[in-house]
Amino acid sequence: MVRLDSAYRSSIDDVGNLMVPTNTDLQVPLAQVATVSYKLGAAQISREEGKRRIVIGFNVSGRDVESVVTDIQKQLATKIQLPSGYYFTYGGQFQNLKEASERLSIAVPVSLLLIFVLLYFTFHSFKQAGLIFTAIPMSAIGAFLPCCSGACLSASAPALALLPCLVWPY
Repeated sequence: MVRLDSAYRSSIDDVGNLMVPTNTDLQVPLAQVATVSYKLGAAQISREEGKRRIVIGFNVSGRDVESVVTDIQKQLATKIQLPSGYYFTYGGQFQNLKEASERLSIAVPVSLLLIFVLLYFTFHSFKQAGLIFTAIPMSAIGAFLPCCSGACLSASAPALALLPCLVWPY
């Protein structure tokens, strides 16, 4: 990339007259070795990890982000054939959703296992631990059912509703 002083870039001819060295150490005007013209192009070229990048952003309303991105992926797969080396990536809220889902797929089973282990150590009985442990899904239904009807007042309300289930035996 070359940027000329403002006095030498008043017209396209100034760019064509820019002297370029050849392999024989002679200098020739750029117009002799290249076509110099105005073309429409990107106002800015963004790069990430050394690769060119184009960002297309949008906001979603009335639908969940995952279903919108799934529909976009289907449309792009059927209608656009990218050249070799080009690819689509999806970021923003969709990327955050995927990362959170991956973390939860590990955290939820581990926490449920820990709850069961704590119940077992408390009661020294698989039967009692299992009986109390099976009440957790029922309390979750009771905790989230009001949220589905629009009566949930805060994000912590379902967690607070589960609290009696977890401390009931004491």
